[in-house]
Amino acid sequence: MRRGDAETQTDQHILRDTHILRDTEARLEEAVGLARAIDLTIADAVIAPVSQIRPATYLGKGKVEEIVGLVTGHDIELVVMDCALSPIQQRNLEKAWSTKVLDRTGLILEIFGRRAKPRRARCRSNWRI
Repeated sequence: MRRGDAETQTDQHILRDTHILRDTEARLEEAVGLARAIDLTIADAVIAPVSQIRPATYLGKGKVEEIVGLVTGHDIELVVMDCALSPIQQRNLEKAWSTKVLDRTGLILEIFGRRAKPRRARCRSNWRI
């Protein structure tokens, strides 16, 4: 390896990590904005890195337990996750956290449902939920 190669690789690694962090923070801000669009009060907003998606809960056991503490500590009634959850993952998280859980799709459909004016549009958005 030439001397300049190591410096270039390090610079690329730092730039990539900074870009990922910026993207993650932007996604979090967007999710918070979507939640506020339906007048939800945000008790906490957390970035939870996922190295491997778990079939049962999407998150690992440790992160699920950590969020139990947040839910009980803030008396949270709804957890919004900025991802697509399977029905089983959603059900398991609701059981673990003893609260309602919405994924990104559910949140967007809720926004459409609340903003739908004509009866026909309300029926369409309710049907998709």
